[in-house]
Amino acid sequence: MKEIVIVITMLFANPSDPSKDAIEIESHNGKPVHFSEMEECFKYVQVNFEQLKAFANKEFSDKPGALVKQIFCVETDRVST
Repeated sequence: MKEIVIVITMLFANPSDPSKDAIEIESHNGKPVHFSEMEECFKYVQVNFEQLKAFANKEFSDKPGALVKQIFCVETDRVST
């Protein structure tokens, strides 16, 4: 079974900034955040939308004007355990 994860992409005020522009959400409150079904992931994003945005903004706080661009549920090749 494939693993589904949350990925957040960012929009930078300086589009020529070569920094990474995405982050994968690996855990929340010490618990892994990955899913076996897309619907589970979508529901998690809906319920935790503001927290996910706040986390991404904190992670990219060194980039002035950075904004959350998109939040995706992405199927990976990793096998869920």
